[in-house]
Amino acid sequence: MNKVHELQKMTEEELLEYGVLIETTISSLLIESKSSSPTRSNQAGMRLDSWDKKQRELNDFLYKKG
Repeated sequence: MNKVHELQKMTEEELLEYGVLIETTISSLLIESKSSSPTRSNQAGMRLDSWDKKQRELNDFLYKKG
């Protein structure tokens, strides 16, 4: 998996910052997904899937590492 290889290159601090970025982005997308604009809400939902996947990959990597 290419993503695991990228995560292996990161320092502990970079992994922490990446985790914070993911959590912040997901929080923002959850707010956007409740928008009264159907287009904005749908786009946020589609992007949310991608960021959820990134979070799962990071969590799996950290679980296996630790």
